[in-house]
Amino acid sequence: DLPAAMRKIGDNRFEKRMLVSDYFHVPPTEEIKAMAFVFRNENGSKVGKTLDNKDIFVDVVIKPSSGKKKFLSNYQNHFQKGEILYIKGDTTLIKIQAFNSDIVKVSYFPDGVERADTSYSVILKSESILIKVENQPEYIDFITGSMQLRINKFPIKISYGKVNSGQKFQAFLKDEAGFFTELNYKGFRFEVQPDEAFYGSGSRATALNKRGQKFNSYNTASYGYRSGASVLNVNIPFLISSKLYGIYFENFTPGYFDIASSNSNVLEYKVETGLLSCFIINGNSFDDLLSRYTLLTGRQPLPPRWALGFIQSKYGYKTDEEALSIVDRLKSEKFPLDGLVLDLYWFGSPKTMGNLDWDTEMFKSPKTFIKKLKDNGVHLIPITETFIAKTSSSYEFLNSSKLLAKNESGNTYVLEKFWAGPSGLLDIYQPQVQEWMWKKYKKQIDLGVDGWWCDLGEPESHPIDMVHSLGSARYVHNLYSLFWAEMLARKYKEEYPSMRLFNLIRSGYAGMQRYNTFPWSGDIQRSYSGLSTQVQIMLSMGMSGVAYMHSDLGGFTGGPKNQE
Repeated sequence: DLPAAMRKIGDNRFEKRMLVSDYFHVPPTEEIKAMAFVFRNENGSKVGKTLDNKDIFVDVVIKPSSGKKKFLSNYQNHFQKGEILYIKGDTTLIKIQAFNSDIVKVSYFPDGVERADTSYSVILKSESILIKVENQPEYIDFITGSMQLRINKFPIKISYGKVNSGQKFQAFLKDEAGFFTELNYKGFRFEVQPDEAFYGSGSRATALNKRGQKFNSYNTASYGYRSGASVLNVNIPFLISSKLYGIYFENFTPGYFDIASSNSNVLEYKVETGLLSCFIINGNSFDDLLSRYTLLTGRQPLPPRWALGFIQSKYGYKTDEEALSIVDRLKSEKFPLDGLVLDLYWFGSPKTMGNLDWDTEMFKSPKTFIKKLKDNGVHLIPITETFIAKTSSSYEFLNSSKLLAKNESGNTYVLEKFWAGPSGLLDIYQPQVQEWMWKKYKKQIDLGVDGWWCDLGEPESHPIDMVHSLGSARYVHNLYSLFWAEMLARKYKEEYPSMRLFNLIRSGYAGMQRYNTFPWSGDIQRSYSGLSTQVQIMLSMGMSGVAYMHSDLGGFTGGPKNQE
């Protein structure tokens, strides 16, 4: 294990130096209390115990740090190119770009060198609009048709306001320290007004107003969660303020929100790596802000009409007869049934995860089965996953074709302890992988399948030493479901343009709404706490640009029985 290899420094003496938080990818919102050590020889045998033959645990003492954040320096000069204003500090380059009169992008380059910005979420192209730049001794004003940015020079800080003709400039948002770097992180710090509330940020089982909260932005499967779970399957780094502006943080790597929690007057967002920009969105209502955010990241298409009805799901129907019997019963008891979900038994069992085709011993004639459902007005939604069990019919081909995610040695990464058995994970970022998976979908669509359940796509098991064609697992983690959803939406548009895609997806990221995604809220606890928090989750997702969402009405797992 090369990352964990120690260096020999003497007779029977070895060392390994690391920055612990980076080595173990510990987010800044978590505190390290102790470390456990297991030492091995080159042959893998264990060595290294205490004198009384016990495992080695070491308490970690965190020394208080001071002045570790580095902030923007003073203004040096500026220049304008059309709708873009560049400001140079002592070392930093700042790029301010008007996408339209109500959306402005601010990008920071700490080393003073502009770099190309690749976005998988933003689709809006900047308009050619008239920008007015006014240079004063202490500040610069950057004015669009609706917004006015005031850039203080000494030190560089930006304030954002609305254009008020003939009135004194009044900011709705101000930099507290603005852009900063801190060890291996970079981020923004904004002032928060005393009565200000914040909404959005994706799916979280916490209070609708996110003020006073801090949490990670890293898609996470939380099995049996209930009220209080702050990090779930969909993380979207977009906030809407009660002061009628929005902030979208453009960086897909793991992020961390501190919304007036550590400091009641400061909103802080930071990321681990990559370029960092923010889009400031102006509006006169929440409707304005959501309309402009989805102009930036894409509009939600309409679902098929049937998808707005009752969809029956269970883990799971093991045969076609069992599935048809529940349909007959629901219909006989006058339930207005519109959809039926098939869990993993349609392709056999967990051991055949990755087959993505029918187990014809249990579902003897899929075409006949689907026709019987449609004759009853019921649309079929089978589960699909991107985990490929070694015992599936697909593994050998995908492994030999190098279409699965790899370890650091370049071989297929086998998730030995995955719950479905030892498995690989599709490298969804490869075009060949997307083509292979699409053929599986197309075969079933042509049989009459009307919708898809895309499950486990956080991805649920995604070790930090796994490698994809686009980068390390941690680096591209939040994009995984977005690429999956994009592939399905694009292929439907190309090959079934008159059919509305219904993608019942568990995970996603900023921009997911434009890909016909209709998420549900994951594996909630069967309890009042699990049920009651769904209102907060649905509303938060709505305030994050996702127009449709639902949940397992009866819960999914665990939980105490109580009167509610």
